Amino acid sequence: TRDELADYMETTYGLSFSNYVNMLRIDFAEQYILDHDDVTQKEIANACGFSGASAFNTTFSKITGVTPKIWKDRYAELSKRKK
Repeated sequence: TRDELADYMETTYGLSFSNYVNMLRIDFAEQYILDHDDVTQKEIANACGFSGASAFNTTFSKITGVTPKIWKDRYAELSKRKK
């Protein structure tokens, strides 16, 4: 049942089901951002299953500690240093 799944997720991963799904969405978003250089945050949000750019930005910032723009800029800077 739904409650059993929620209990399993909490016990096994220490996360609510919705938080676990959001972590998976943000992992996908990070890769999507890297693979699609010129997309809007709305397009990223839609591709990752968020209701809109605002919900995406809030969740991304909560999970990563930075906005999607800052994350992308930092990753780009790290990539330049590795070359």
